Amino acid sequence: MRFKPLLAAVAALLLAGPAAADITARYTQLNGSPPIVVQVSDGGDSRARVTDATYLTTGGASYLVVDEGQGGYVVRLDDFASLMAELLSASGASAPPPNQPDVIITEEGTEVVAGRTGRVYVIGTANNPSDRFEIVICPDADLAPLGRAMALHFGTIMASASRSAPGVGRALVDLLGRGTVLRIGDMWRLESIEIGPVPPSAFALPSAPISREELLARLRAGRQPR
Repeated sequence: MRFKPLLAAVAALLLAGPAAADITARYTQLNGSPPIVVQVSDGGDSRARVTDATYLTTGGASYLVVDEGQGGYVVRLDDFASLMAELLSASGASAPPPNQPDVIITEEGTEVVAGRTGRVYVIGTANNPSDRFEIVICPDADLAPLGRAMALHFGTIMASASRSAPGVGRALVDLLGRGTVLRIGDMWRLESIEIGPVPPSAFALPSAPISREELLARLRAGRQPR
């Protein structure tokens, strides 16, 4: 018996997985705002449409595309996040209060959302059980590209926006890395997932990105996106 061809066949079976496919997920915003739509291509590009803006990753780089009604521009996501963090720090708004309690993550069973089963995680503090926030995360392998896209798009912003409560920011980023979000508290809830082609034009930048200096000028002029 020739072992090499047999081992090669076994290895191929072990490594084989479902074929990559484009994914479109819709999340209901429970405050009545328009749905959030997240799309991922089988090539790794992704976009997340939120109120007044779109997070877009293409060619390995991530951008924020702000709507015309908010001034209309494209900027690299890391430039936007770092500049916002600097502005918040300079204003003193992001300074964490002293003696913050330790933030903990606990798991409390499972929940089915839009036909997908996820693990219910609770972000809270040991000294105040009523101060808690739930996130439902699905570990399904076929949704992993969607989970990675959401972690990439929203993790950067969450970490930057949580400077006044860094423990909460770290917990949010941690959970985003564990799978695909099905529900975020009473804010977002998965409505549907569609497996099917997404046109390449969905991942195209509408214009060249502006510089960090140009972004600062726009923000100072009162064009900061909501």
